[in-house]
Amino acid sequence: RCQVFDADGTLLDSMGFWQALPQRFLESRQIAAPADISKVLADMSLPESCAYLHQQYLSERSAKDIRQEITAMIRQAYAEQITLKPGVLALLSGLQEKGIVMCVASTSDQLLLEMCFQRLGIASFFEAVITPGKENTDKSGPGLYVRGETVMHTAAFNTYVFEDTLLPVRTAKKAGYRVIAVRDVWSRSDWPLMEETADLCVDGLVEHDKIFVFMTLNIRSAQIIAVVLPGSQTNRTIHLEQCWLFRLSH
Repeated sequence: RCQVFDADGTLLDSMGFWQALPQRFLESRQIAAPADISKVLADMSLPESCAYLHQQYLSERSAKDIRQEITAMIRQAYAEQITLKPGVLALLSGLQEKGIVMCVASTSDQLLLEMCFQRLGIASFFEAVITPGKENTDKSGPGLYVRGETVMHTAAFNTYVFEDTLLPVRTAKKAGYRVIAVRDVWSRSDWPLMEETADLCVDGLVEHDKIFVFMTLNIRSAQIIAVVLPGSQTNRTIHLEQCWLFRLSH
């Protein structure tokens, strides 16, 4: 039994910071930011966003300079401001007590996350913090989760993925993971589709009792399976944890 957690919006109460960042940056340069600037930049990478800001608002500054300034704002937020979402510490402590292995899979910067986790006292719960690095992987594919499997020596059917946005919820579910969707106010418009896709949907990790009940029911339903082996007249009971041949989903 293993858990893979998203960071921003799932463990960290950081989505408000990301939503406000473009406007805060432009206003710090005495530029009136349009109300929809966050939506405009939502699907862009950081380099793409900086190039856009250079072209549209700050032609006198290079995209590289803009990126350095924005990166400094991000670093300060993760080092000093961003907090845990409610219920995180209780859930992680409960999972650790049950001997469940955990890691983080995020598209954010690894060093920033590790620094933030250390400050907030949760770094020791995780076997690894998995990020794209030079591979430039996003969550439109299961690559980050597969790397988590490798680190934790597990398989998809035995792994629970916690995500707060629709795209990774769909990706993880399609790849055979058990998916727990965490409702975050910034993804409110996608809640209905997340509920349709995920195995469980919760109003934050503060609902740890609900999460533990769900996990217990799924473990009991998938722990043993009766099969008839060729040439045998009797049923044999096989524990899934000991048999890699059975890849189950529900």
